[in-house]
Amino acid sequence: MMQIISDWIDRPRVIVPVAFVCLALLSSMGVKANAEPVDEPEWLELTVTPAPEPSPALQHRFRAPIKDQRRGNAVPMYARAMIFLGFVDWEDVGPRVRDWQGLALDELPVDEIRSTIFGQHLAFLDEAALYDHAAWETAARQHGVAALLPELGQMRNHARLLALRTRVHIREGDHEQAIASLRTGYTMAAHVAEEPIVISRLVGISIAVMMSDAARELMASPGSPNLYWALADVGRDYIDLRAATEFERYWVHWNIPALSHLSDVPMSIEQADRLWHDVFTSGLASEFGGVTWEHPLPAMALGTAVYSEAKAGLVERGHDAEAVEAMPVKQAILLHWLIELEHWADELFKWHQLPYAEAWEGARRSDQAFEHHRGRLASATNPFLNVLPALGAARGSEERMRRRFALLRCVEAVRMHVAANDGQLPASLDDITVVPAPRDPSSHLPFRYHLEDNGRTFTLEPEPGEGPRLRMLVGDRLRVTVANDEN
Repeated sequence: MMQIISDWIDRPRVIVPVAFVCLALLSSMGVKANAEPVDEPEWLELTVTPAPEPSPALQHRFRAPIKDQRRGNAVPMYARAMIFLGFVDWEDVGPRVRDWQGLALDELPVDEIRSTIFGQHLAFLDEAALYDHAAWETAARQHGVAALLPELGQMRNHARLLALRTRVHIREGDHEQAIASLRTGYTMAAHVAEEPIVISRLVGISIAVMMSDAARELMASPGSPNLYWALADVGRDYIDLRAATEFERYWVHWNIPALSHLSDVPMSIEQADRLWHDVFTSGLASEFGGVTWEHPLPAMALGTAVYSEAKAGLVERGHDAEAVEAMPVKQAILLHWLIELEHWADELFKWHQLPYAEAWEGARRSDQAFEHHRGRLASATNPFLNVLPALGAARGSEERMRRRFALLRCVEAVRMHVAANDGQLPASLDDITVVPAPRDPSSHLPFRYHLEDNGRTFTLEPEPGEGPRLRMLVGDRLRVTVANDEN
């Protein structure tokens, strides 16, 4: 089922609403809020060569230096690339691209790939990566969760093609072109994530992880330059979910602007009826406790059942009891729902202001309290609570991306140490002095490093000790052999 959804999202011409694509992408990325770690993935084997710090140190960049950037919006250039991609028979090319992605570098049919995917659309992507921002100008404020984001599927397809182009350059030993291709990909990921919507930032994260898999292959290419500082380009504050989660807490207001003026001043029954109708015809709340708005009598009966709990909740939060009694039933329920939404949005979103290692325990408690609260009748039927994004899953994706960057940078720190110490591997990460060996940003703990008996191979993985633990994915546990330069 997930493969069907993933394929459907990735078709270039499909237009999907924000709410559906977000759920599908979270599922296809294999993330779940507060999930326990699954069985540890297999070690990913890697052979690298020593690589000193580049000189000048920042000659290899995964983001264009400011002096090379152009002032302007990258989106028109991405649109040109999408037009050219529209001429591609994706029903034919898509399966071949997926097959090529699964091949080892030495198995890639380079000539066939070049004739199939190298073209003007990739040149437009390279041009787009030079612009200093991307203003997508979606209609999210006007349409809320019903907004359409037709560009996301195509951008993921572009990312696959960029990753494949990078692999071709690596196979041919053209490291500079591989770095340039990665620079385009990492910049495109950041551009996609500039739209302050969680799903756009998750797509940006998925593109960045795709680029990091290609960067890892570049690191393993004989004679490849050290990418420690290039990876630092996409480290701190690269893609941040905080602005997107802040935006999405107001989905209800974007969808139904009249709710912004809802107060405890009693409305007329007619006004309350109109507002209630707007809520249940907005697409935001098509169901009410499992009863659709097309069946008003059961819906009204359920509304009466939650009315007393809504009244009690308003009075408990300081509203005047007489004013609450004077409200029409529907106004009281809607006001109670809206206040609940604002309370739980604050309770859940506040943890995003803190680093993951500091926030995880409090976030877990808030999630549990939220789920317990939703077991109450009035809360279980509150459709506004359904628009709160899956913060645990989204935050986990963000932290895994940062952990992947740090893990790869740690490998590059080892390569730099070996180059500076006559081919000797460090006994521990603390022995590396040429540059700092990064810690796991999700836990603030050092990565677990073990030097094997042969003295040429080390393992690197997140520390599985007490505290915040993210489910490990393939690529999070590395067994790295450092070959001699002459090998």
